[in-house]
Amino acid sequence: QPRMLPTLSSASIRCVLFDLGGVVFDSPISFVREFEIIKGYKKDSINRAFSRSKNWKKLEEGKIGQDEFCERMILEGLLSKGVTVSDLRQIMRGISSVMRPRKDMMLALGILRSNGLKVGAVTNNWREMSSSAGMYGKWRDAFDVIVESAIEGLLS
Repeated sequence: QPRMLPTLSSASIRCVLFDLGGVVFDSPISFVREFEIIKGYKKDSINRAFSRSKNWKKLEEGKIGQDEFCERMILEGLLSKGVTVSDLRQIMRGISSVMRPRKDMMLALGILRSNGLKVGAVTNNWREMSSSAGMYGKWRDAFDVIVESAIEGLLS
């Protein structure tokens, strides 16, 4: 049930921005960690490789697609021995499938909007995970705007 926020003066907050991954959604990092455990890869080795990768940045800026990213990651040499293109494609599909909003955050967004505030989101994503690919589905309307790295060509 939405609650009212304390009265805000007209000169104060009019909009609230949220990061999607790890704030509105669970962090995709935990999905990758679970994948590493199941496959027997060293803990956080794939997450660390992603964070160090020049290709991860290109993916999130929309400069390359998901399949090209997976192939380039193998060639980049940052991954543990044994990680395959197939593994990376499975991870990318899995990240997309687990990106669902947290119920408490959806409630908070509703409270903010019912109190007259604009609600926006910023996210680092990739083309296959963007609104143009239908990623945000029925809960897209919870936001007045979503600024996506893959669409804008820059990271949040």
